Amino acid sequence: MEEKTQARDEISLSEIFKLFLRKLKVLILALLIGAIVGAGLGVLTTFNVKTYGSRIEFYVNPRLDRDASSENESQYGVYGAYGRHVMDNMVRLLSSELFAEQLLLNPKTGLPVEKESTPDALKEKIAKAKDAKAEAARTVTTAQNLTSDLSDANTEVSEINTELNAKWASYRNAHIVDKPNLSSSPALIQDDGSGLTDEEKEINEFYNALNAKKEVVKTLKESLKTANTDANNAADAAENATQEAIALWRETDELYDARLKAIMKSATYSYYDEEEVTEKVEDLARSFIYVDISVLNGESFAEGLRERIIEIVPQFVEANMAIPSGYDGTNCQRITRSDAIERTNSGAMLSTSIKYAVLLAVAALVVACIVVIIVERSDKRLRALEQITEAFDVPVLGVIPNIAPETEKEPEEKREENK
Repeated sequence: MEEKTQARDEISLSEIFKLFLRKLKVLILALLIGAIVGAGLGVLTTFNVKTYGSRIEFYVNPRLDRDASSENESQYGVYGAYGRHVMDNMVRLLSSELFAEQLLLNPKTGLPVEKESTPDALKEKIAKAKDAKAEAARTVTTAQNLTSDLSDANTEVSEINTELNAKWASYRNAHIVDKPNLSSSPALIQDDGSGLTDEEKEINEFYNALNAKKEVVKTLKESLKTANTDANNAADAAENATQEAIALWRETDELYDARLKAIMKSATYSYYDEEEVTEKVEDLARSFIYVDISVLNGESFAEGLRERIIEIVPQFVEANMAIPSGYDGTNCQRITRSDAIERTNSGAMLSTSIKYAVLLAVAALVVACIVVIIVERSDKRLRALEQITEAFDVPVLGVIPNIAPETEKEPEEKREENK
């Protein structure tokens, strides 16, 4: 009896299909409700959600030192590019808060941007830093001018010395007999009482001019040394003043952390394009930095971020990239041109609505099917002759139909006549 009961409780696949056919309207209704809810949810989640972005590419390669020997054993000398570990370090720096802060600063001064709400104390620090930077720039200009003057003076010394040596050699060869004591090096010719010839006077003029120019070179070297010291001290003072202003800015700007996080969230950096397919990526030298900008509902912010990245990334990379042997620096230049900010999620509402509609429609249909099966299995009433035979293990000899009797209702007027 237990086996028969267990067999009766089981449900076949054909019975499930028959059940679904009987409840087809319910299933279709659940499917439509799920699709409508899913489409509505897709519209709600993507309504007025606009993403703006762009991709900027930079070409990076070490700058060859022309004065160095061309023979070196560095891998950079073979590839003329940077390896994976060097590029990985640079990408980490670009992705750090250090670089994000650089994007927040004024690109021209490297100082916090002044606004009407900027505290007076911070304004004073910024003004002090600007003055220090101006002084540093002045001292650098002075040192550069002295360097140029020294180079010109050395050139004049060389020219005068060459001319003097030529005249002295000609004079010495002409008087090798009567003046055997003349030195091989030019010297000032003394008047022996007979007077100096025009040639001797000219040699003395060149000799005096050479010594005078050498004194100028000596003075310029001393001045340049002092100027370089002043420039270094002024640069240190400017850097200290800048850092003091930036430190105060970090403390007083309430939006500092939010802006920093917004920049780090909106820009991602990589040295390897994920769309590339290579077998030995780690063995290849990398020469490109990819910057992907993606900003939610902020077109103006994305455009400003793009402008700062284009300006500051090359400066930052060239200043912080490791320099291998045989090279004297780094070149970093933007190679993309059609990298303007544009909307990147056009048509997202339609695609999201369709996706959500399909997913929720399928989910609603599955749930409805499960509910229909559970409800059907929970109903213990006997609806077929086979179930009676299986339940009581007796044959069914006949079936008495259940016909509801129709009660004839006489009209009220007829009943009154009969009375």
